[in-house]
Amino acid sequence: MRMQHKVLANLKALIESTGLEALDRPHWANTGSLSIQHPEEIQELASVGYDFQDTWGTMTFSITVKGQRLPSQPGRSDYFDFRINYTDGEGFQQFRNRLQQVLSTLNP
Repeated sequence: MRMQHKVLANLKALIESTGLEALDRPHWANTGSLSIQHPEEIQELASVGYDFQDTWGTMTFSITVKGQRLPSQPGRSDYFDFRINYTDGEGFQQFRNRLQQVLSTLNP
Protein backbone atom coordinates (compact mmCIF):
# COMPACT_ATOMS: atom_id res chain seq x y z
CA MET A 1 0.00 0.00 0.00
CA ARG A 2 2.94 2.32 0.56
CA MET A 3 4.03 1.99 -3.07
CA GLN A 4 0.50 2.79 -4.21
CA HIS A 5 0.37 5.88 -2.01
CA LYS A 6 3.77 7.10 -3.24
CA VAL A 7 3.01 6.53 -6.93
CA LEU A 8 -0.46 8.10 -6.82
CA ALA A 9 0.93 11.14 -4.96
CA ASN A 10 3.59 11.43 -7.67
CA LEU A 11 1.01 11.28 -10.48
CA LYS A 12 -1.31 13.75 -8.73
CA ALA A 13 1.59 16.19 -8.35
CA LEU A 14 2.39 15.84 -12.06
CA ILE A 15 -1.23 16.49 -13.03
CA GLU A 16 -1.58 19.44 -10.65
CA SER A 17 1.70 20.97 -11.87
CA THR A 18 -0.08 21.65 -15.18
CA GLY A 19 -2.90 23.59 -13.50
CA LEU A 20 -5.35 20.69 -13.67
CA GLU A 21 -6.96 18.79 -10.80
CA ALA A 22 -6.63 15.08 -10.01
CA LEU A 23 -9.56 13.52 -8.17
CA ASP A 24 -9.02 9.99 -6.85
CA ARG A 25 -11.90 7.60 -7.56
CA PRO A 26 -11.01 4.28 -5.91
CA HIS A 27 -12.93 1.15 -6.94
CA TRP A 28 -11.27 -1.17 -4.44
CA ALA A 29 -8.30 -0.69 -2.10
CA ASN A 30 -5.82 -1.26 -4.95
CA THR A 31 -7.75 -0.20 -8.07
CA GLY A 32 -9.45 2.91 -9.35
CA SER A 33 -8.74 5.99 -11.42
CA LEU A 34 -7.62 9.58 -11.21
CA SER A 35 -10.15 11.89 -12.84
CA ILE A 36 -8.40 14.82 -14.53
CA GLN A 37 -10.43 18.04 -14.56
CA HIS A 38 -10.09 21.81 -14.67
CA PRO A 39 -10.33 22.98 -11.03
CA GLU A 40 -13.24 25.32 -11.73
CA GLU A 41 -15.29 22.85 -13.79
CA ILE A 42 -17.15 19.59 -13.24
CA GLN A 43 -16.15 17.69 -16.34
CA GLU A 44 -13.67 14.89 -16.82
CA LEU A 45 -11.09 15.70 -19.49
CA ALA A 46 -9.15 12.47 -19.06
CA SER A 47 -8.46 9.76 -16.53
CA VAL A 48 -5.65 7.50 -15.41
CA GLY A 49 -6.78 4.02 -14.43
CA TYR A 50 -4.64 2.18 -11.88
CA ASP A 51 -4.27 -1.35 -10.55
CA PHE A 52 -1.62 -2.15 -7.93
CA GLN A 53 -0.73 -5.80 -7.30
CA ASP A 54 1.61 -6.06 -4.30
CA THR A 55 1.73 -9.86 -4.57
CA TRP A 56 3.39 -9.64 -7.99
CA GLY A 57 5.06 -6.27 -7.45
CA THR A 58 3.35 -4.68 -10.43
CA MET A 59 1.28 -1.63 -11.21
CA THR A 60 -0.82 -1.22 -14.32
CA PHE A 61 -2.06 2.08 -15.72
CA SER A 62 -4.27 3.18 -18.60
CA ILE A 63 -4.95 6.64 -19.99
CA THR A 64 -8.38 7.63 -21.30
CA VAL A 65 -9.03 10.96 -23.01
CA LYS A 66 -12.62 12.00 -23.70
CA GLY A 67 -13.80 8.39 -23.56
CA GLN A 68 -11.03 6.96 -25.76
CA ARG A 69 -8.33 4.74 -24.26
CA LEU A 70 -4.87 5.57 -25.58
CA PRO A 71 -2.64 2.77 -26.88
CA SER A 72 0.32 2.06 -24.62
CA GLN A 73 2.73 0.54 -27.15
CA PRO A 74 3.81 2.03 -30.48
CA GLY A 75 2.51 -0.04 -33.37
CA ARG A 76 -0.16 -1.78 -31.26
CA SER A 77 -3.44 0.09 -31.51
CA ASP A 78 -5.20 -2.67 -29.55
CA TYR A 79 -3.07 -2.67 -26.35
CA PHE A 80 -3.86 -0.10 -23.66
CA ASP A 81 -2.12 -1.22 -20.45
CA PHE A 82 1.09 0.29 -19.14
CA ARG A 83 2.28 -2.59 -16.91
CA ILE A 84 5.27 -1.67 -14.76
CA ASN A 85 7.19 -3.58 -12.11
CA TYR A 86 7.61 -1.78 -8.78
CA THR A 87 11.38 -1.82 -9.35
CA ASP A 88 11.24 -0.43 -12.91
CA GLY A 89 12.03 3.26 -12.47
CA GLU A 90 12.67 3.73 -16.19
CA GLY A 91 9.32 2.18 -17.11
CA PHE A 92 7.54 4.46 -14.65
CA GLN A 93 9.35 7.49 -16.08
CA GLN A 94 8.25 6.49 -19.60
CA PHE A 95 4.64 6.33 -18.40
CA ARG A 96 5.00 9.76 -16.74
CA ASN A 97 6.39 11.17 -19.99
CA ARG A 98 3.41 9.82 -21.94
CA LEU A 99 1.00 11.25 -19.38
CA GLN A 100 2.82 14.61 -19.53
CA GLN A 101 2.31 14.67 -23.31
CA VAL A 102 -1.41 14.09 -22.82
CA LEU A 103 -1.66 16.73 -20.09
CA SER A 104 -0.01 19.33 -22.34
CA THR A 105 -2.83 18.87 -24.87
CA LEU A 106 -5.53 19.27 -22.20
CA ASN A 107 -4.22 22.50 -20.69
CA PRO A 108 -1.88 24.14 -23.23
